[in-house]
Amino acid sequence: MKRCFGAAVFCFACFYLAGCNLEPKEEPIWAHVKIGDLAPWKGEKHGDVTKIKSIGFSVYVFEAPVGRMEALSGIWDVLVGVDSGFEGGNGGLHGGRVRFNSYDAFKGNSFAIGLGQGRVWPRFAGVLNVAGASKMSTLSLLATDAGANAIPVGFVGREQTVFYVKSDGSIDAAGVGPGRFVLQIRVARVPGLRRLCSVDVEPAFSAPMRVGMSGSGVLGFDSVGFSLKMSPGDFFVLGPAELSTNGMNLSSYFFERSSPSSGGRMFLVPSGDSHEGSQAYYGSVVRIYMVVCTAINN
Repeated sequence: MKRCFGAAVFCFACFYLAGCNLEPKEEPIWAHVKIGDLAPWKGEKHGDVTKIKSIGFSVYVFEAPVGRMEALSGIWDVLVGVDSGFEGGNGGLHGGRVRFNSYDAFKGNSFAIGLGQGRVWPRFAGVLNVAGASKMSTLSLLATDAGANAIPVGFVGREQTVFYVKSDGSIDAAGVGPGRFVLQIRVARVPGLRRLCSVDVEPAFSAPMRVGMSGSGVLGFDSVGFSLKMSPGDFFVLGPAELSTNGMNLSSYFFERSSPSSGGRMFLVPSGDSHEGSQAYYGSVVRIYMVVCTAINN
């Protein structure tokens, strides 16, 4: 009965996510981006681990007016924090923990993460509504263990500088652009468990390869990387712990925009008065990413 209830809640969440956006359609930010080779593995052995065929993810991008950042921060109270040591089945992911490359650097770069399952969706959606958030884009990603699978975040058209905190606590700067900021996803099977996978996530910048260019063209911010284990129905939400003060740190490139990403550069937000309805919003926005594990194909 609990499984049926959980499945029903998750299906409702997916239905709501698919239909909650009333803004004009736009070409997604990942249009024309090659995610990678999606050919499935044949189950060949690699040491004592059988390779997975693929893992399915759905990625939802939400944006809210920057002035409602405080209301949006309520999602961290609804979702399971990374310091909560509960067991799977109590509303969140297995073990309730995330393994960080550097927790201090993750916090120092103003990144925040929360974990959940389908059953917490109604409360999560309630916070989004209060914050006036709108779903801007949706991406379906079929990831394999052949290498990194990129979730595009935003395009940089000219050379810019990004500041970030390294694992040793020092602040470094890097020149980026043109190219895209991405979330690199690497997946692997957990030995002996068919319905559980290991997911590694790392923010990165990917520059287009040019003739005569050496290396991969990818700058990884490994100090902000993290890993966790996921089953179908599990999700994590990535967002800003606080707003940037200069617009040049790593968090601002991932979570802040000068205007909404919708085609009309606007979306409707509740006016705050139930009698007034909604009003158009054209200003700066804060962005969060919800990454849902939808399937594990062994």
